[in-house]
Amino acid sequence: MKKLVLAFLLPLALEACKKPAPEITPQDDNDPEITVLTAPTGVMLEKTGSSSLTFKWDVTTQNGAQYELHLYKTPYQEGNPVATKTLNRGLDTWTFSGLTPDTGYLFRIRCIAEGAEASPWVDLTSSTQAEAKTWTLKVMSFNVRLITSETDPNNNWDVRKVAFPAMLKAEKPLVMGVQEAKAAQVSYIASNATDYAYYGIGRDAQTGTTGEMMAIFYDKNQLTLGDHGTFWLSETPDKCSLGWDAACRRTATWCVFTHKASGKKFIHINTHLDHKGTKAREEGLKLIIQRLAVINPSGLPAILTGDFNVTPSSSCLTPLIGVMNDARLTAAVTDNSPTYNGYSSSGGKIIDYIWHKGFNRILSYRVVKEKFQDIPFISDHYPITAELEIIE
Repeated sequence: MKKLVLAFLLPLALEACKKPAPEITPQDDNDPEITVLTAPTGVMLEKTGSSSLTFKWDVTTQNGAQYELHLYKTPYQEGNPVATKTLNRGLDTWTFSGLTPDTGYLFRIRCIAEGAEASPWVDLTSSTQAEAKTWTLKVMSFNVRLITSETDPNNNWDVRKVAFPAMLKAEKPLVMGVQEAKAAQVSYIASNATDYAYYGIGRDAQTGTTGEMMAIFYDKNQLTLGDHGTFWLSETPDKCSLGWDAACRRTATWCVFTHKASGKKFIHINTHLDHKGTKAREEGLKLIIQRLAVINPSGLPAILTGDFNVTPSSSCLTPLIGVMNDARLTAAVTDNSPTYNGYSSSGGKIIDYIWHKGFNRILSYRVVKEKFQDIPFISDHYPITAELEIIE
């Protein structure tokens, strides 16, 4: 019986093998195709800083597209970005912040969208700027009070002079303009503050050290002295002379300095306006402004220090406003204490000034009222300081 069944089924199986396999239905022509996005165009570096990079590109017209941004440090290592960002297509700029100064970066951008194939990457190499170096220059103005017999002998120069080296060591001004200094006082300060050199001549002779000196002391380790000179506050400024209604001859000392570390140059003018002559003060200050323009044709940063013998409300200061800036009024941290003390801890008035222009910032202005070497008053004026900032 089994042989009979096999004999019957075998021919049927062989016949079935001869029939072709069923056909596979092809994909419907209406099925959606995968869209390949177009890469962004107009990719460029718009702005660079020491810790930031700003990139810009053309806005894409592809509906539903977004931007995928990657930023890598160079040399490029795939899969290791320092920052990534996804942005909507309406945006055309992005800033990466918190970057390392003076470092190379690779910026990559492409278009992406749901259900679409991402565009090719567009690459752009760039680098951050080196970090700008800043320096702080401390300026001092100081009427040291000339050598004279004081009402209180404790205020005589021979008693209070020991405070000067200690004060300079504590304050460390880069430059210091002094007023009323006689030759012996300038010599003492220079001998006991060996980091400092100075320039100045006496007001009562064409050359030499006769009379009070408007000397400028400077830290010789940090500054190099360039052009320098003295002129008289008078109708004949290049001659030793008395000006207008002044009671005394008055001078202005000027120096051009180069800051060794930064290579930056600046000008320092130091003066003492007359204590009696109103016109002498007004005309003397105008002359200083005129001379500054002559000695500073390239517009270097400039400092003007001095005892002006007028309070801040005086119209004498009007010509300076807009030309230079009063450190007391413009410093981020300031001090409105009197600068003239008359050897007394009460009363006093502001008559000493530091004016400036051309510096990047002014950080502080201060009246130095501390005691040094237990001397109650280093002078009948307090030293005043200002910290000015320059950027390389």
